[in-house]
Amino acid sequence: MLEKEIAEIKEDVRVLRVVVNDLVAEKKGLMNAKEAAGYVGLKHGTLQKMAQREEIPHYRVNGRPKFKKAELDRWLMRRRIEARPRIMTSRKMA
Repeated sequence: MLEKEIAEIKEDVRVLRVVVNDLVAEKKGLMNAKEAAGYVGLKHGTLQKMAQREEIPHYRVNGRPKFKKAELDRWLMRRRIEARPRIMTSRKMA
């Protein structure tokens, strides 16, 4: 009986740690992977894999990736492609 209660308390503590870490991350302006994926326009799984391969800037909080908006903005800007001006010829204008 006591072992079961201890196991339940341990699980409650684990869940509380996750909640507290998420609240701390939110206060520090960090997004979780789902929020960051939506922000940059990627699927959640794609972003997770990119974080694992260290292809996108992130932090690890209790093993979970967290992302700063400003760093994602810089990451996106580095991937920006300039538009090339097009010269219209008389044939294309018609």
